[in-house]
Order: sequence, then structure tokens, then C-alpha cells
Amino acid sequence: MSVSITPNPNVQGPQGLTGSQGTTGAQGTTGLQGTTGAQGTNGTQGTTGAQGTTGTQGLTGTQGVQGLTGTPVSSTFNAQTTAYTLVVGDVNKWVTMNAATSQAITIPQNTFSAGNVIYVQRIGAGAVPITQGAGTTVTSNGATSSAPNIRAQYSSATILCTASNVFTVVGDIS
Repeated sequence: MSVSITPNPNVQGPQGLTGSQGTTGAQGTTGLQGTTGAQGTNGTQGTTGAQGTTGTQGLTGTQGVQGLTGTPVSSTFNAQTTAYTLVVGDVNKWVTMNAATSQAITIPQNTFSAGNVIYVQRIGAGAVPITQGAGTTVTSNGATSSAPNIRAQYSSATILCTASNVFTVVGDIS
């Protein structure tokens, strides 16, 4: 007779003894490198350093060529005592009028060029009107712009030819 035993799947027997530990296996390969992290913010800028010392002064350059010596200015006088008509020889001169009574100085036509200058002075007590000759034009800030008077004894004025037969009178005039 044979007896057959059917194991009961619900019954477990006691656990056996733990075996000895085996040898450690070889190290595995290194994994892939991870992605780079985000860059950090920049730090604040440092303070500016102190200024360096000033360098030595350069050499002085050579002196330039001396300019020409100018012609000394001297005035020539043309003294008058009676009414007088200016002439080209009066350019750059002092025409003086020394009279006790009124004596005119007249500017003639076609005698002077633009840029010519004549200086006039009243020396005496008599009035000295500056009059325009036929064909000339005189301007001034005098009471009568076309016929200014030298204002007082020892006053002076300048007559400037500004264009052909056109003159401006400036100075101590009335």
C-alpha cells in the first residue's frame, strides 16, 4: 500500500540557516554627467582705485621767430585859422582849427578813398561845423547828421571815408 501525501500549500516549514556572504562584484561604469547649472548673478563692482601721480612735465619747445618791428605812429598836424577844404594830403593827419569865430571844414568830392581817415580838432572858441561839399554825403549822430559841429573847444572828431564820396563823422560832435 502506498500512501501519498499531498503537500499543503498553506503550510510553510521553518527557515533554514543564512549562508555566507559572497564576494563583492566589480564596480559598474560611471554614469553620464548631468547638465550644467544656471550661472549665478554678477557681484557688485569694486571701488575705483586712487588716481596715480602726475607725470613729469615735458620739455619746453624752442622759441618762435621774433616778429618784425612796427613803424612808430606819429601824427602830423595841419593847423588852420580860417574856413578850410580838406585835401588828400590830410589823410591820417590832425587838421586843427584855431579861430575865435565859426570856421567850417568842408569835405570835397572825388578826393578820398574808402578807408581814408582824417582827424579834426577845435582849438579856438569859434564853432567848427563839418560840411559836405557838392556831390558828397556825410552821416553822423550830430544834431544835423549831414552837418555835425565839433562840440566844444578842444573837442575832436574823426572823418572816415566809407565809400566813394560817402563819409561818417564820429567823436565829440553836436
